[in-house]
Amino acid sequence: MFIKYLKYLYFTIVCLCASLTTNAQQNLSSGFLYGKVTLNNGEHYEGQLRWENEQAMWGDLFNAIKLEPPYHDAIDLEKVRSQQNNDSESGFDMGFMKLWEDRAPQIKYYFKCQFGALLRIRSIDSERAEVLLKDRSAIQCKNFKGDLNKGISIFDRSVGLLEFDWETIKQIDFISTPSNVRSSIGKPLYGKVLTNNGSFEGFITWDMEERTEDDLIDGYMQGGTKVTLLMKDIQKIQSERDGSMITLKSGRKVFLGRHDDVGKGNHGIVIRTKEMGNIKVAWNSFISVKFFEAPHAAPSYDEFPLPTAIRGQVTSTEGKSYEGRLLFDLDESIDAEVLDGENDDFSYFIPFNLIASLIPENYNYTLVELKNGTELLLGKRDDVTYKNLGILIWEANKQPVYIPFKNVRQVLFK
Repeated sequence: MFIKYLKYLYFTIVCLCASLTTNAQQNLSSGFLYGKVTLNNGEHYEGQLRWENEQAMWGDLFNAIKLEPPYHDAIDLEKVRSQQNNDSESGFDMGFMKLWEDRAPQIKYYFKCQFGALLRIRSIDSERAEVLLKDRSAIQCKNFKGDLNKGISIFDRSVGLLEFDWETIKQIDFISTPSNVRSSIGKPLYGKVLTNNGSFEGFITWDMEERTEDDLIDGYMQGGTKVTLLMKDIQKIQSERDGSMITLKSGRKVFLGRHDDVGKGNHGIVIRTKEMGNIKVAWNSFISVKFFEAPHAAPSYDEFPLPTAIRGQVTSTEGKSYEGRLLFDLDESIDAEVLDGENDDFSYFIPFNLIASLIPENYNYTLVELKNGTELLLGKRDDVTYKNLGILIWEANKQPVYIPFKNVRQVLFK
């Protein structure tokens, strides 16, 4: 009887372990893009999505340009023009109108957010689309960085791998990845990146393309032989001379060069984190990366909150404070949108919902404090220099107030 009980206990433990392993594998798939693609001819397919050989995760960035200023439906421009005597004390600062009249034709209203904030993309033509966010707010966009004219791959659960040109797609609906879906492109890459400014750990995009263990990198050995490696076979990549020393999980080491994947032509290494957004490391500051099993699944679709309006308190250099809904740099109005900034060879793409405050330090840099307490001194990008077009604040029952960025002392986000 005791032997029989031990056999039963052993069988139970094996089944439980198998179940836990399966659940872990399934959870690892929850971070991948998933949705339904509807074609112009009415056909539709559902499954795991990928933008060509690039974006594949909910934490990846979607890029576009807004066709209209974010404030077009909130401001009566003709009425504002007629209020020649208004200033920031009584409502609207005419300095904004001067800027708008002089520069509006040249201003590009960038839209950038993580895919986890999107609900739908409806194609208008080969270069334009209506982007619907999770809160059902709609943004008319045109193509930027190819995200509205790339080929789309879908791993349909009943048909298999399908690839569609953007021109054939009518609509893409994003759906939370079902729990029983297994990734068709392997596990997401995860590891620790060592740089000349410390280390970063998170989900990794290599050379701005390779995101999964089934992706490939290329390089040439010193004798001229081309080598193609699966990411899942690599344990470590270390920058060395004009290439990389690659340590395989088998223990073998191989030096590769003469290719963007493994040398100075590398387009950057991105680390995706929950607390800081997306961090891009330039090759000049990259030392090494060590890949290992992710301790947790990549953020799922449901973990990305509903976008809301950016709200906060803006204090001017004159000591005046205004609190309400914000339009930052005249193009970011939603907290799922991203603030861009650089520090040497490091680029940061931080959703506004992760930012606690910012203080412009001078013409070139702004001190950004994140909600987790991290402080970053960022520059170069318009969001964090005096090239910033300024902030509009809608206080309750008042005309919006415009503050040029050079006149901003501090912004506290709510």
